[in-house]
Order: sequence, then structure tokens, then C-alpha cells
Amino acid sequence: MKSQILDLLELKSWCKEFIPLLKPKTLVFLDGPLGVGKTEWVKTILHQMGYTEVLSPTFSLINEYKKENETLVVYHVDLYRIESSEDLESTGFWDLFSSEKSMVFVEWSEKAQSQDWPMDWDQYQLKIDFCKNESQRLYKLTQRKAIHK
Repeated sequence: MKSQILDLLELKSWCKEFIPLLKPKTLVFLDGPLGVGKTEWVKTILHQMGYTEVLSPTFSLINEYKKENETLVVYHVDLYRIESSEDLESTGFWDLFSSEKSMVFVEWSEKAQSQDWPMDWDQYQLKIDFCKNESQRLYKLTQRKAIHK
């Protein structure tokens, strides 16, 4: 997918294009400055997928979403407050990747060691930046290479 400059209304339409790519064993890295709208993007995606109450994981670190009668579990993780690999380890973060039926969105992913990411998962990176027009953001979505076993 290419870069797009969008406001919140346009974002909803753009997110619909990404939803078919989201399936079990999908990992989405969300990068961008504080307050740029990483959580807002996840909320938009999950609302369109039928999840109703989507909250920021800033203080809980990991939010879990599951719909009744479905096996897919969606995790939304915010690593902003993580200061070390020991902090990350103590959250149970790496256990999220043990299920074949989960999808993970990670804000501030640079706080984890890149060699530890599950290589057999589909991986996408979304970079969000501020624009001169305060109601718009620049979104750049790319697929990262994963090694399927």
C-alpha cells in the first residue's frame, strides 16, 4: 500500500482496504510520535471488524479483544512505558505469539528486540506522521517480510 494523507473520515474508508489482510498470525507494528493517532488507527480498524469497546492500552500495556463465538483473539499492545527487556518479559508479551488464532497490534515496537519477533507471522508496519494541517495525518503502510514455516 502507498502513503496517504488522510483526515479521520477518510481514515475509516482507507482502513477497509486493510481489513482483508488481517487474519490469525498477523502482527502490525505502529510507529509514530506521541499523540499522532496510533491508538485511533487500531480503534478504527477494530470497530470496523465489529469490536465495540476498544480502549487505549497505555496503562494496561496489553488489551485483549475477543468476540463471542469466535476463536480469533486480538491483542493491542502499547510498549511506551517499557524500559527494558526484563520489563517486557514480565508482562507475558511474548506469550501472545504462541496462539495460532491471534492477531497483535504493537505500538512503540522499537522497544522490543527485532530478532525476537515471530518470523512465521504476516507482518505489517504502519508509520503515522503529523501533517501541517492538524486534522490530517500521513499514513504509510508496508508489508514486512516474514518466513513461513
